[in-house]
Amino acid sequence: MPSTLLIVEDSSAIGTLMEKIVRRERADTVFLSATNGKAGVELARQYEPDLVILDWMMPNFGGEYFLEQQKKDPRIADIPVIVHSALPASHLDERLEDFPAVKECIQKPVQPVRLWDRIQTYLQPQT
Repeated sequence: MPSTLLIVEDSSAIGTLMEKIVRRERADTVFLSATNGKAGVELARQYEPDLVILDWMMPNFGGEYFLEQQKKDPRIADIPVIVHSALPASHLDERLEDFPAVKECIQKPVQPVRLWDRIQTYLQPQT
């Protein structure tokens, strides 16, 4: 069964890069995409993805909004999240402690090998 990955990212270039990184290794992955936290929550509720990659800083409804809504909804509360941000992890560590779904924080710019290494930890094994 293919894994489902939700990418919540306001930059289409970064979102496309992430999709290409995963597709190169796991062509059967189903991708969902949202450009803000509100749309991301709606997709998460509808599809219950295996993993969310979440940009922290987005206009309007950012990463923190997504995480607050996720935490309140038992159907999606346990979906693992990888946060990525231009901010150093040290600026986010304390804020992210309140969100148990966040498994790690990766700093931008995206490093393909590191991103894939972290993503595959959370996706279903290929059969």
